[in-house]
Amino acid sequence: MKKTAAGKTRFSGRFHLHPYQNGPANGGWRRYQSGLKNQKRRKRAALKSLRLCFLLLIMAMCAWGFRRPPDSTIDAGFTASGLDKAAEYGTAHAAGIRFKGTGSARAPSLPPPSFADTAPAAAFAPRPIPASLPDVQDLLARVHPGETREVRPSPLLTRTDLRALLDSREFTNLKKPELMLSVGGRECRVRTSLDMDLQQALLQDLDTAHSRYIGLVVMEADTGRILSLVGYDRIHPERNPCLNSIFPAASIFKIVTAAAALDRCDLRPASPLKYRGQKYTLYKFQIKKSDAPSHSISLRDAFAQSVNPVFGKLGSLHLGKEPLVHYARAFGFGEKVSFELPVPPSTFTISDDPYHLAEIASGFNRTTLISPLHGALMAAAIANGAGMMPSPMLVERITDTGGRLLYRSRPASRQVMPAGVAGDMKILMNRTIVAGTCRKVFRGYEKDPVLSRLDMGGKTGSINSRAHKGRRYDWFVGFAGDARNTHRIVVSAVVAHEKYIGTKAKTYAKKAFHRYFERIFSEEMAHEAQKNGVPLQPS
Repeated sequence: MKKTAAGKTRFSGRFHLHPYQNGPANGGWRRYQSGLKNQKRRKRAALKSLRLCFLLLIMAMCAWGFRRPPDSTIDAGFTASGLDKAAEYGTAHAAGIRFKGTGSARAPSLPPPSFADTAPAAAFAPRPIPASLPDVQDLLARVHPGETREVRPSPLLTRTDLRALLDSREFTNLKKPELMLSVGGRECRVRTSLDMDLQQALLQDLDTAHSRYIGLVVMEADTGRILSLVGYDRIHPERNPCLNSIFPAASIFKIVTAAAALDRCDLRPASPLKYRGQKYTLYKFQIKKSDAPSHSISLRDAFAQSVNPVFGKLGSLHLGKEPLVHYARAFGFGEKVSFELPVPPSTFTISDDPYHLAEIASGFNRTTLISPLHGALMAAAIANGAGMMPSPMLVERITDTGGRLLYRSRPASRQVMPAGVAGDMKILMNRTIVAGTCRKVFRGYEKDPVLSRLDMGGKTGSINSRAHKGRRYDWFVGFAGDARNTHRIVVSAVVAHEKYIGTKAKTYAKKAFHRYFERIFSEEMAHEAQKNGVPLQPS
């Protein structure tokens, strides 16, 4: 024991107390605090250096990526960086395909798809209404000035003509099945295919408080008749997002990849597949061949749960560029839509880079853009069970005030995939409702008096916006049909959420299924009761 300057005692020798217990006279507490500060200062300096190195690495990777343009492009005038310019509904461009290098030598199993009735690129811009309408042939001459046109066997207008005459803004959120349009100073009556009961119900259910965009399309799977066309644009309320290819497709593109894999890779819904890492990430190590421990999952469950690494490996290691391009075109990417109103083609960009193939195949990108109308067409090709994609129809007929017929819609369709592949795709989409990304929204459907009688399927997709912080795109594309397949509809819904997540796309789809088939089943019950002479009890 030793005496301190203050007259107190402390221990000496090999054993000492903690430095700050040595007493204020020796400055032990100050030395201890100074040491803590120096330690924190060194940690901050190390973290700062680490962040700087990480930032330089990111900048180098970005610079390297910008110098490598894709080898093949299917383009329609929109890019990811121009998404919000496209959101202003700029003029659409014609679609085209450019290839460099060589692709797979395997011949496509289907001929390149094309609609017989397509419009030239200039037809996608609204044209002035003719000054007069003495007859249809004179109208055509005014719509296509300077062109030498043969007299048609039929005096009726075509869809190509209507794209030049009609303005899509006139058909935004219609509340009546008919509308009157002035053509050259004369009134024409336009009859649409809309189901006004369903149209009004969806209009009333729109959750506009937290959404930048909403697009809802309901269509008959077999005929392509549009039953509901509801859209919301906060900035431009007169415009309809349903007809614009400005939304990242996200995991909706997995429909294309799954169909290509079923056709080209000899897979079945129950085929086992392996992946490493998490389900909703896509790193380069996840798409490489490896003997490391991995998870096993069936194609059916990988589709239902939207497992990115599985579809990334399918695109990068098993399919390659040529089958993906072929099936993307078959499903309508880069193709003009045969419709009465102007619709820009959906776009996607693809190269030979393995990781880029994985990004495209899994939907893990923001460059693949589609419209809600296109999403409905993709679902229809699966829902009808034949692999046939119908041409969408909104305008049923156009007559002048004298009752003379100027236009009449006619169903048309084209082959997208073999019927067997379409049947397997229905199994994958059924699984999404039962045990996939839709299971929470559709929970308890087996006990619902309407939904329990339906054969339902779907695919969801979601991705955050890079250009707008907080914006999240949310998709549902799916189908529902009764047991006898007499009524089959498809629903395509997209919502661009902003600060808060409002009503999701799959919730809108569930409401549409329930509303439509509730009325269908009620009408069938009334018809059966009337047929059997049994009075129907009021509900």
